[in-house]
Amino acid sequence: MVAMIFEKVVSGFPVKVNPVLSILFAWLLAYVPHFLKRPYVIRKLKEKNETFDIANSRHIGVQLADNTATGKIIAAHTGCHQNGLEAFSFFAVAMILAIQFHVDLGTLEALAGLFLALRTLYTISYLTSLNGVLRSVAWFLGVLTCVGLLWCAYERFLIFGYNTK
Repeated sequence: MVAMIFEKVVSGFPVKVNPVLSILFAWLLAYVPHFLKRPYVIRKLKEKNETFDIANSRHIGVQLADNTATGKIIAAHTGCHQNGLEAFSFFAVAMILAIQFHVDLGTLEALAGLFLALRTLYTISYLTSLNGVLRSVAWFLGVLTCVGLLWCAYERFLIFGYNTK
């Protein structure tokens, strides 16, 4: 089966992360760009002689993004944060399903570590504008990691159905 081959390939990944905690870590990683954006937002608001409007805080990144250096940094941080939230939801669902259907713990730990490593690489490359290709590859491999989790859960479901004991 595909899942067995996939499990053998990823089981050698050196970084192992608790599958349940990996969901928390993925959520926190999605917010790193949001919190790193704060000093740039404050600088931009001072430049415009404006104050932070808590009622419209969700739109502040879009409002302050422009062609200035600070505006581009704010836009990058906002985009990276939004993409992190999108990736988090896919990962969390895939991981919960894989846990529910009792996918091998070593496989879960390896995939959790792989996903977090890829998302960290993605975030760093996005925020530093290092390499667009590297960022795209990290994103794509992160998605494949989630697909792999879902596939492993799917095959376990086919074998055992709802009763996975």
